[in-house]
Amino acid sequence: MNTPRPLRAALAALSIATLGAAAIAAPQVAAPAPAAPPATGELRVVIKPAKPFAFEENGQWKGYSVELWKAAAEQAGLRYSVIKADTVPEALAALKDGRADVAVGALSITEEREREFDFTHPFYESGLQILAPVTQQSSILVAINGLLSAPVAGGAIGLVLALVLVSWLLWRLERHRNEESFPAANEGFGEALWWSVNTLIAGGCENK
Repeated sequence: MNTPRPLRAALAALSIATLGAAAIAAPQVAAPAPAAPPATGELRVVIKPAKPFAFEENGQWKGYSVELWKAAAEQAGLRYSVIKADTVPEALAALKDGRADVAVGALSITEEREREFDFTHPFYESGLQILAPVTQQSSILVAINGLLSAPVAGGAIGLVLALVLVSWLLWRLERHRNEESFPAANEGFGEALWWSVNTLIAGGCENK
């Protein structure tokens, strides 16, 4: 594609100033490949407003893309006038039919557009993502998950083991001196375990 010399200077300056890699909906500056140099020596720049890349404030054009274009035009020593477009297709149509020489704003690069226009390197990554709502668990599931957590489960297991150990020691020590409360059979260990649990929960229990 043959781009007029004034546009080549501006686009070269823009290429040097661009930041980042290609991305969907990356703001660009586009120029029609076959356009002829303007007879007046003044480039016609069509801008499609899209904050924060290009917008009009108090009669002045501002935004990331606009400031980048201004810096490139100043570096290349170019004069230009601005044409406002309400939509991206309108801005591209102005380029295609020769009413504008350069388009500035949030212009995405597509394969179809690249066949008709010269784009600068992209300088902004859109960061488009897909969001989904977080599924909230019921309070019961939250409580169960809390009980099954490692610290809680470990503490519970430790408590049970401690109760079993204390009950076994109590049964071994008392089964000969207090056979009524702690019989020598397995029933005695059960009584000792019951006594240990009640002591832990209620602070003590009555002997038989």
